[in-house]
Amino acid sequence: MYKEILEKRKNILNQTLKLAAEKVERLRIKKATKGKKESNENLKEQENQEELEVNLLPETKTKQCVRCGRIDLKLTNSSNTRICVNCKTLYCVDCFSIRKKCLDCKWPLQQVAKETEFYVDSSCSDSE
Repeated sequence: MYKEILEKRKNILNQTLKLAAEKVERLRIKKATKGKKESNENLKEQENQEELEVNLLPETKTKQCVRCGRIDLKLTNSSNTRICVNCKTLYCVDCFSIRKKCLDCKWPLQQVAKETEFYVDSSCSDSE
């Protein structure tokens, strides 16, 4: 029962963070598409209010898996975090291992180097 309660809390938190991120995105789009019809005073007042709302919300994009929304990711913890080398999008290990291409830039995530260069000691010769 304890695990069930923790899972429900996690789901509620994920939903809340997703809604907050969507609200921030809507505010940014609204701000970008506003016309110049409003007076400068009203525009400045609304911008200040929107910036206040945006600043109160946590930074979800840098600490959340882009695919599943897992929020306990840290860049310093390489055991559960992976990053797209092309666009720096953050993934959890599970989503990174499942995906073939990045959701944002379509870069191949599981690409292995085509040519592997090994260090060869120049002091050794083949004749020895």
